[in-house]
This record gives sequence, structure tokens and C-alpha cells, in this order.
Amino acid sequence: MIAATEDAMRRFCVCSTLLLLCSSAGALVAQRPATPAKTATPARAATAPARSAPISNIRYDVGFDSATAARRTVQVAMSFDVGAGAAPVLLSIPAWTPGAYEISNFARWISGFSATVGDRTLFWDKADPDTWRIRPAGAGRI
Repeated sequence: MIAATEDAMRRFCVCSTLLLLCSSAGALVAQRPATPAKTATPARAATAPARSAPISNIRYDVGFDSATAARRTVQVAMSFDVGAGAAPVLLSIPAWTPGAYEISNFARWISGFSATVGDRTLFWDKADPDTWRIRPAGAGRI
């Protein structure tokens, strides 16, 4: 019994050491400064991430009743104020849950998306699979 325990312990130490060495090497590679590019071409030039127009007074209305329970759906309405300007509003949801270690693609379950100001429908499109881009066309409550 002692020999089997010592053998298991020896294998554990070897595996732990290998894991530590591999993770340390990865950290060193990540910390190494990047070599500067000789010339930046437009195709390789990094683009700045899109930024949303600022919003305020955010309100969520969540609806769930016997009719939506039978369909296994939840109705969510979000409203907010946006200032004057031409910048679009970006609404995004995460693609994954921390600790799950998998892409869940929650956006695939959203249907019936719309954006309105009063009775007027606003133009919107998808900036990426998880982000909706709304063109407010001026200040107001969306």
C-alpha cells in the first residue's frame, strides 16, 4: 500500500512540475514585448473598438405571465435617454458566462427586437452576433 501511494505521489509531482513549467512559459511569452511592425498597411492597421453614444435613465420592464410561461419566453423592454448627436447606441450581451468555459451565444434566443422613439421606428443593425447598433437620429427617449 505504501509503495502504491509513493508511486502515485511521484506521478503527481512530475505532472505538477510539468504543468507549472508549461504555464510559466506561456506567461513569459505573453509578457514579451511585441516586435514593432516595419510598415503599417491599411489591411493590418488596428481599428479602434466601436463606442456607444452615452445613455442615461435606463429602465427595464420584464414581463412573465401564464401565456409567456407556456411558450417559455420572457418579454423584456428597455428604455433609456440618449443625447443629441450622430453616434449610434450599441447594446450588447455577453456570449458566455464566467466559469462556464464555453460560448453560450445568448443572442440567438432574442427575437422580436425593435427600437422606437414614440411611434417612430428607428434603423438598427447587428454590429456583431451579440451587439445591436441603433441609430437614434437625435436626442430622445428610446
